[in-house]
Amino acid sequence: MSERSLVATSLRLLGVEDVPAGKHARAHHEYRRRVGAVPVTQLLRRPTSEALCAAVHFCLWRLDARRAQTTFRHCYPPQAPAHSRELKQLLAAWLQELERDARIPRRGCAAVSVLVSPTPAKALTLLGTLSRHVLAVVAERECGIVESGAAAVLPPA
Repeated sequence: MSERSLVATSLRLLGVEDVPAGKHARAHHEYRRRVGAVPVTQLLRRPTSEALCAAVHFCLWRLDARRAQTTFRHCYPPQAPAHSRELKQLLAAWLQELERDARIPRRGCAAVSVLVSPTPAKALTLLGTLSRHVLAVVAERECGIVESGAAAVLPPA
């Protein structure tokens, strides 16, 4: 399985709704308004700043919904260029905190510049790293599954 497929699967397991992108303005506008609606297929091939920010926002929301709601209350979904700038700064700050606390590896993807002008490689690295961390946290919190080295330890029945 390719890295792109793994990232797409991880995002879908977290609950991201894959929506069509590009030509369909209504679908494009609609996904901006819903948490968790992201054009995943398009994002992993030709990432746009808006789609990457929506995916990162969703992952952080799954990580800590209360904190995400408080942190992004004034800028998500972005309604103006100022909101978009603020959103990118807040997303990058949270990602840098995760790197600093060693919850995600330092790979140079937690910068505002990656969110502003994402390349396919940087977007894939960022979403791969972030989605794996969030999946592990959500699996432990919601299912009691704890990652232990290379294997997951299921809770006693």
